[in-house]
Amino acid sequence: MEASGRFFTSANGADWTRGPDRPSAKLDRIAFGNGVFVAAGAITLLSSKDGVNWTDSDPGMSEWIVGLAFGNSRFMALGEEGTITTSTNGADWRVLAQFQARPTGLDFVDGIFVAFSPETIWTSGDGIRWTSAPAGTSQVLQAAAQNQGNYVVVGDSGIILHSIARPVLHSARHLNDGSFEFQLNGISGEDYRVEFSIDLTRWETLSEVRATNAVMILRDTLDRQLQGRFYRAYAR
Repeated sequence: MEASGRFFTSANGADWTRGPDRPSAKLDRIAFGNGVFVAAGAITLLSSKDGVNWTDSDPGMSEWIVGLAFGNSRFMALGEEGTITTSTNGADWRVLAQFQARPTGLDFVDGIFVAFSPETIWTSGDGIRWTSAPAGTSQVLQAAAQNQGNYVVVGDSGIILHSIARPVLHSARHLNDGSFEFQLNGISGEDYRVEFSIDLTRWETLSEVRATNAVMILRDTLDRQLQGRFYRAYAR
């Protein structure tokens, strides 16, 4: 894929075939998921099941698209004004949330969406609730990757940032049996303690687990008489 709207496909990564051009599309991002390719650039979104035949899709916003990623069974597109749209099939898009910053990029890393804005890195499990952390630079950040909890972010002027992941709790939901389920993102092989509190002052241990995967599902059997609980997790 080129910014000029040219597509190339390959079965082995070495030999490439040029597909139909889309000269009206300035394309600079691509993602794959749920059996669909999605390409983006400027205010254009295209989808394809084979990488050869492409269909225009309404991105659900009129902003310049600065980020595109697939994760947790959904595509997410991020506009320059902070609008986040989502799709499961690459063709039908809806507004998911409004990002509280002017973002410069979006990635999906180890179960977590990572967005970038000036001097800030944002993380989210669902694309709705975001947690911010200072980036320590005013350079435009573009992409992220990780290995065993070691996160690396790169951007303009050759900037490279490095961070060790902290555990993240997300994707909470109530189940029909009255219990409360959520996900823990951490480092496989690390030990974590998950605690709960009803007043943010006194904390009790809910569970102590060793992460067998980077994403683990945890469950709390709630006392129905309680109005709610707060949760936190940290490495032991």
